[in-house]
Amino acid sequence: MMVSTILSLCHKETTFNHLKQIHSLLITLGPSQNDCLLPKLLTSIAPTSKPSHLVYASFLIDLVQAPTTTRLWNSIITAFSKTSEPHRSLVSYSTMRCNGVVPDQHTFPLLLKAFPKLENKDPFQFYAHTVKFGLNLDRFVSNSFISVLCGCGNLEDAHQVFVESTEKDVIGWTALVDGYVKNGQALEAMKCFLEMRLVGIRVDEVTVVSALSAAGMAGDVWFGRWVHGFYVEAGRVKWDVYVGSALVDMYMKCGRHDDARKVFSAMPSRNVVSWSALIAGALDQGKLIHGYIYRRKVQVNTLLGGGLVDLYAKCGCIDKALSVFSTLPSKDVVTWTAMINGLASHGDALGALNLFLQMLQDGILPNEVTFMGVLSACAHRGLVDEGRKDFGSMKKVFHLEPLVDHYGCMVDLLGRAGYLEEARQMIEDMPMVPTAGIWGTFLSSCVIHKNFELGELAGSHLIKLYSNHSGRYVLLANLYSTWNKWKAAAGIRKLMKGKGVEKIPGYSWIEVNGAMFEFAAFDKSHSESDRIYLMLDIMLVQMRHSGYVADLNLFAF
Repeated sequence: MMVSTILSLCHKETTFNHLKQIHSLLITLGPSQNDCLLPKLLTSIAPTSKPSHLVYASFLIDLVQAPTTTRLWNSIITAFSKTSEPHRSLVSYSTMRCNGVVPDQHTFPLLLKAFPKLENKDPFQFYAHTVKFGLNLDRFVSNSFISVLCGCGNLEDAHQVFVESTEKDVIGWTALVDGYVKNGQALEAMKCFLEMRLVGIRVDEVTVVSALSAAGMAGDVWFGRWVHGFYVEAGRVKWDVYVGSALVDMYMKCGRHDDARKVFSAMPSRNVVSWSALIAGALDQGKLIHGYIYRRKVQVNTLLGGGLVDLYAKCGCIDKALSVFSTLPSKDVVTWTAMINGLASHGDALGALNLFLQMLQDGILPNEVTFMGVLSACAHRGLVDEGRKDFGSMKKVFHLEPLVDHYGCMVDLLGRAGYLEEARQMIEDMPMVPTAGIWGTFLSSCVIHKNFELGELAGSHLIKLYSNHSGRYVLLANLYSTWNKWKAAAGIRKLMKGKGVEKIPGYSWIEVNGAMFEFAAFDKSHSESDRIYLMLDIMLVQMRHSGYVADLNLFAF
């Protein structure tokens, strides 16, 4: 009776001092009772998830003379995985093995829960242990590894575990489909979904959500419609709030706003995710929904707030985006990134960089998308030194590998500022193959700064990579014309004609009072074209008075 009374004192509200007092009481009962009761005390402590309690529990383990059980260690591993120190789960597992305790089918799924919170994660290192103890054939264990490996970006290892699993159920298949989606491989996800269906695995709601996400990512509305009709409308899966949100998100990403609204209106229930999916569509619909949220006093969390900021920023309502951003009680990296990119894309480079500095001061770590906005801001403002510093910090400070788009921003920054040799060197040092976009950016800089040798180099690469793009030929021909190399310019025109490449006219659009107007160079189809050209002439006169000199070589083609 006394023992049960003592152990009942240990619960999640127990303070650290009380914990030590309970231990002292057990010591007074004598060595024999102590050895028997310490494991029970540990079992009581483990579910508390308080770091101080758990560290003390790790200390008590060394005092236990009687053998500890796998169940006890599983409790401690689980508890540590929920704390701010998830790495202690791995340490606990190591200590468990040193004590000779053999893991069971529950140990590894519990251990893997710590990995989403860890840096430098490599869960595959523990897979060998499952093979050693014969647990790799357990369906629960293999599915846990597939899910966590996908979450850590180790798709090849996840696929290997999936192939080696003897019993592939809907959970394993869905984990793999979802893994491809989360790692940006939409086509692989759709292919995996179709294979799953062919082998006769019953699809559930979670699988359908992943498949719809893949369709939206790929912009494949026909695949999305098929999933919608065959599984949701036919009643093969339950139409819950998650399936409904995925349908809205898919149709929005595929540009089918009317279909998205129809699905949204027909949804039996809605949550923040479904609202966020709808908001991510067109600006007009977004404004209506924002007003509805405000009137109905719907709580705006980080996800919903981030969607609103991104919506307004991308649609040009930067003041509205700042207003929403400033009122959010908490902001994650996605919200900060949306605002930074919004400011950068609207020419407020200093505002974007100041916000980036504030984000770092608030302890929010940037991601790859954040640096896209930062580097774009530097390029538009011509902040070469700042751009170099931020680009270098990606790998050195934040351990982020620059992607091809980051290199493109740097080539643009250096090229605009006239550092053409440095830009060329950066292209050559890229760990991946330079894209046509990067060579095109470099060629544009060469034309602006009239560097014939480097421009010719960039142009030759472009024509090889993208032989059907008329703009590349035009830029190279203009470069030749700048240097009075008329024969070479004529050769480019002849090459275009031989390959059947036609010069595509450039169009611009402007929205006035809700109506969209389209213009092309020397176009006079608009009813107000006379007044438009008169205004352009007035603007040109004012520009000349301000010292502007037109570069006629740009119109040589």
